Amino acid sequence: MYRQQRNVGLKVKRDQILATGAKLVISPCHNCWDAIRDLEEIYELGIKWSFLKPLLIKMAIIPEHLKPKEEVE
Repeated sequence: MYRQQRNVGLKVKRDQILATGAKLVISPCHNCWDAIRDLEEIYELGIKWSFLKPLLIKMAIIPEHLKPKEEVE
């Protein structure tokens, strides 16, 4: 029951996201991430969502001397 009520309330968030034209939404916390996931599931917005950390890790350029060394057995 709670989720159904929350989904009705998420219509405002849906409209805000759609108004931006964003194709990727970065969520700051797990509650936001869950809400955006539910929005996509229910309203099929055609967006992707992520936390900031995985995006930063993908974009980071790590110098060779700072990369972890492979362990030799």
